[in-house]
Amino acid sequence: MGGKSRRCPVCGSTKTVEIVYGMPSYNLYLEEKAGKIKLGGCCIDETSPAYYCKDCGCEFGTLLGNPIRELEK
Repeated sequence: MGGKSRRCPVCGSTKTVEIVYGMPSYNLYLEEKAGKIKLGGCCIDETSPAYYCKDCGCEFGTLLGNPIRELEK
C-alpha cells in the first residue's frame, strides 16, 4: 500500500484506503479485516475506483496510471 494518504472528495477525511482488485488471498482478507485495504472484487474496468473512505464510504479516484498491487505471486 502506498504511504501517501488520499483525501476524500466528499467528506475531506484522510482515513482512506486503497481498493485492491482480483482474486484475494487469505492475507488480503486479513488486511481488509484490519482496515488496511478494501477488496474491490475480481472484475475491473476503467470506471473502477482506486480508493475507499472509511468515514463516509465514498469510493473515488481512478486506476488509470496507478499500478495494480500484487502482494503474492
